[in-house]
Amino acid sequence: MDLPAGQPYYAQQLREIALLDEQYRARLAESLQLNSSSLEAMEWLMREGPLTPTQLAARLRLSQGAVTSVVRRLETTGHAHRDASAEDARSVRLTPNPASVAKATSTLMPLIQDMLGRAGGYTDDEIGLVQRFLGDVIEAYQGGIEGVGGLY
Repeated sequence: MDLPAGQPYYAQQLREIALLDEQYRARLAESLQLNSSSLEAMEWLMREGPLTPTQLAARLRLSQGAVTSVVRRLETTGHAHRDASAEDARSVRLTPNPASVAKATSTLMPLIQDMLGRAGGYTDDEIGLVQRFLGDVIEAYQGGIEGVGGLY
């Protein structure tokens, strides 16, 4: 999808970032032998720690049946395992495999280090401006999400 004529160059750059992020995530998922839903699930587990299938379904915006497939794929590929919940013996939590977390992290680190290195070439004032702009982009996305159905 092309942007309307007359849009500022940074709008095109934001679109390019979004497309590159999709490509990067697809390659990352492939390298971890996951599909996009399972990669997103793994990201939630890495961010928040063990989650019940119900909690994971809510975060992924999937049905219980669909999240069962995601859980099965994470277990089959060795990226996570089920543990009995300490709060409720009838419930299980999906726990990320530390080796998988380490692999995902080590895969992401070159990109993160590259970005940090590039940011090191900016002045504090320039970084402040970039942070302000990115904060505005985040707020625009949050408003856009609410505008298409209130997902959060």
